[in-house]
Amino acid sequence: MRLRSWSRRLMTPAWGAFGRQLPHPDASPIAAHARYFNYPDESRVVATADIPRLGIKTAFLSNSFAAYRREALSARAGFPKVRF
Repeated sequence: MRLRSWSRRLMTPAWGAFGRQLPHPDASPIAAHARYFNYPDESRVVATADIPRLGIKTAFLSNSFAAYRREALSARAGFPKVRF
């Protein structure tokens, strides 16, 4: 998806968006499967109405290539504070 198209989608009433991740050439079969399963070929928009069909995957969002609406994130006090 082109950046212009991706950024235009972010202007819709969504609270976040993320990009597809593909496995690297030396990925193990399990790692490759995880990438293909979590990041299908077709982009999609999900909502609470999709919970019966997608379950916990409805809320899946990769943080490594993501954009969030500042207002939506701020309304929830941002990211949780986690100590590693």
